[in-house]
Amino acid sequence: MTDHEDLFKVSLTSEEETVTKNEIYRKLRTIETNTSKERKPQNKIMLEPMSTPYIKKSHSIPLVSRSVHISCNPVDDSFWVSDHEHVCRSDKGHSLEIGKHGYGEHTVTSQGKLIYIDRDYNIIKDCTERIVLIATKEGWKPKCIYCSPLTEDLLVGMATINLAAAKVVRYLSTGEEQQSIQYDDRRQPLYTYPAYVTENRNGDIIVSDNYVVKVTDCKGGVRFTYRGPPDKGLAPRGVCTDPLLNILICDCRSHGVHMLDKDGHLLSVLLQYAENSAGPWGVSYNETDHVILVKGDANNIVAVHRYLNRARYLL
Repeated sequence: MTDHEDLFKVSLTSEEETVTKNEIYRKLRTIETNTSKERKPQNKIMLEPMSTPYIKKSHSIPLVSRSVHISCNPVDDSFWVSDHEHVCRSDKGHSLEIGKHGYGEHTVTSQGKLIYIDRDYNIIKDCTERIVLIATKEGWKPKCIYCSPLTEDLLVGMATINLAAAKVVRYLSTGEEQQSIQYDDRRQPLYTYPAYVTENRNGDIIVSDNYVVKVTDCKGGVRFTYRGPPDKGLAPRGVCTDPLLNILICDCRSHGVHMLDKDGHLLSVLLQYAENSAGPWGVSYNETDHVILVKGDANNIVAVHRYLNRARYLL
């Protein structure tokens, strides 16, 4: 019970009961106040989309060539980037071997630990100790992974060896299976080849699949399917989200990065690359600097784009 509720209870007595002024004063003296403490203003960052995004800087990553995936490190400005064979950290001079048959094959925990799929299709935690977090499941191969910053759960996109079936499985941080999403409410398959997976801040699960992006709620209920602009279609690759709940999708067909709102409406083609360029393939949101990192598939350059204005205000 709060102090105000306690005082209210004392004041509202029955008609037969009389409360003296002295009793009320004694009760008021027992209420602690913070008026003597100095209030410290707090900085709050308000984000809003810019009219024209720009490249803040670029990174050259010589250890990878045809890069397909980026994972930002939430504890600093470093990031992990991979091609179909290796993953390396932006501020380190070595790489690790990863699986050859997936795309979004690594992710980073909120503590900055790398989790990746190795060549035996095991999911490995901590690139130094190489702990097998999740062993290969018979008949299924992991294709993409994402560590939720909300729950530390691990979302894993999987497909059978013959690609006849696909699903997204949620694991606890201990490696224990918690949830499997494979069918819609009509028992029709949801996925064909989950290449990339991420999670929005409202709990929605976003999967880059064959020519579509599928979005379900945290329980696996279908929210929407994004197929690209009318008459243009979609060839989706990397996906990520931002604090405004926007969904960012690399599209190899239009050579652009599409920005959707949380309900699947196209807000803009945020970035547009030339048709003959190494168009966008991997994308990741940097939480510390509020920028996105974008990587093409045929060079070793990672571009850092600012597309959100940051305004500070006092609470």
